[in-house]
Amino acid sequence: MRVSNKDIDRIYINGITRGADYNMSRNHFHEYYEVLYIKTGSCRFFVNNELYDLNSGDFMIIPPHEVHGNKYLAQSYRYNLYFKSEDFERPLYNRIYDVYLKKSCFIHIPGTFRADAEQLLSKMLTNDKADDEYSKTILKNYLAIFFMNLCRYKIEPSTYGMVGINDYPEILEAARYITDNFNQGITLDKMADRAGLSPSYFSRKFRSVTGMGMKEYLSFQRLKHAARLLISTTMSITDIALECGFSDSNYFKDAFKNMFGESPRAYRKEVTTDSMMSESIKKAASRHKLSAEMVQSTRTKDGLKS
Repeated sequence: MRVSNKDIDRIYINGITRGADYNMSRNHFHEYYEVLYIKTGSCRFFVNNELYDLNSGDFMIIPPHEVHGNKYLAQSYRYNLYFKSEDFERPLYNRIYDVYLKKSCFIHIPGTFRADAEQLLSKMLTNDKADDEYSKTILKNYLAIFFMNLCRYKIEPSTYGMVGINDYPEILEAARYITDNFNQGITLDKMADRAGLSPSYFSRKFRSVTGMGMKEYLSFQRLKHAARLLISTTMSITDIALECGFSDSNYFKDAFKNMFGESPRAYRKEVTTDSMMSESIKKAASRHKLSAEMVQSTRTKDGLKS
């Protein structure tokens, strides 16, 4: 398995050209990080209830579980880079987390660093295609270099590419309200009334701005939270459905399967099993390292050399 709604098994990158007539990709979220970099062209990006216009030299960093989607405004060539926190050495991850990885952010690469950044992404793409025993380590090193260069050149997130809040105030506020209150009795009529718009106009405008219908966006937020509860709690599936705003557990199960491709029960079992296996491997590796260090320490104390 490489890229899916749930997990990736290594760093993954692709590069592709999209035309201005390419429809907005269906809004979605991941269990891992994504970086979208625009080499040429432009696109409009919806993430974390905000809109951004990305042009050449701009990129977005999207953390796990943040709903996002985009549409292209001109013919564009872009890179998509996917990775997990485990792909960093812990000291580097801790250093960059608050600035770059804690929440979605827009970053503009200045011309002085752009050639280096694009060369690095190109090298990552070459190694991704190789997909051999060495490429995983090489990709991790390039990923670390990419973020270390951001730190070195003091390239930080900004609001430069954000579309003005005054352009779509009612819609963006409605999206934020749904995100914060997804488990409440939200309806199209209530949200339209809250925005001071007719239901039909509000519905059309919401889809135009976010790329999703309001009901679809609400369901997305509820299912995203449900997925978290399935892997982080022992709550029953019925209780999770109610907690996330679904009054009918059977409807919840159908909606969940339609989005994730498997039932809530199967999702919980698979993700929990994968997590337990990963943790067991880490613990085994940790014990092995500790054992090796103890042996070396004993050899040193006894005046022995390996």
